[in-house]
Amino acid sequence: MSQTLAAFLTRALERTSSRELATRTGISHTNIQRMARGDRKMLPEIETLQGIATAFELPLYRVMEMAGVDLGIPDDAAGAEVRRIAALGRQITADLAQLIRHIQALGG
Repeated sequence: MSQTLAAFLTRALERTSSRELATRTGISHTNIQRMARGDRKMLPEIETLQGIATAFELPLYRVMEMAGVDLGIPDDAAGAEVRRIAALGRQITADLAQLIRHIQALGG
């Protein structure tokens, strides 16, 4: 793991406000500030991690790793394969969401 969630959020806060991040992630700006300071002693809820993952277009497993969850994904070739499959899954999800929006726009 190369970066903690606190460090990641601190860097994000250098580029934007906590209120803007709150809007993007669905997490209160005070919780974002606490996580950036490393004040939270407990692991954030999965919904919180998912909000961060979605807002920054990161895989959920990566945000979980930054939060300190050991997922047991090795840094070797097997880990690279897991990461490749996760990226493929994200692309498929994005493609399906786009297809659904297109169908809805057609009135279906």
